[in-house]
Amino acid sequence: MAFFKKFSKPSAKEVALADYERCGTLDDSHTSHVFRTRTALRVRANLNKTFIQGAKRELKYQADLVAAIKAGKATPERPKVESGYQVISSSVGKLITYVPIHHAQKMYDLGGKYQTTELSIGQVFEEAASIANEVTNDLKFTSKIELLEFLRQESDNEAEPTLS
Repeated sequence: MAFFKKFSKPSAKEVALADYERCGTLDDSHTSHVFRTRTALRVRANLNKTFIQGAKRELKYQADLVAAIKAGKATPERPKVESGYQVISSSVGKLITYVPIHHAQKMYDLGGKYQTTELSIGQVFEEAASIANEVTNDLKFTSKIELLEFLRQESDNEAEPTLS
């Protein structure tokens, strides 16, 4: 049985993890830069999706917390991110992406803090930039990773005065 396992194709999760880890060991060639860029784009999508999940689950947690308190029951445990893996859509179909669990947890918690307005929008962007810098260092990526661009566009639209 071990013989066949040697030659089996790696799972999508194994490939995503290997891609992330491989970025830190690559040289500075053009091919390596292309690989890092592709990985960084996938990581950005992963972290953005993790932020959204954190915000949505925090909303549900708050509702469950209120219901438990009203019913006199034990308070539910605050949700945590399950893993650093996310399924994202790309031009080639569905892909599994990976970020280390500690980065995913930070982004997940940031989504929850945004949902409860514990942090201002500016503080959310600052913390997201800090997480992005950590990931950039892990990947040895020379460009900046912009997280939460969808939120930035939304906040810019709200800040624009409307003429009536």
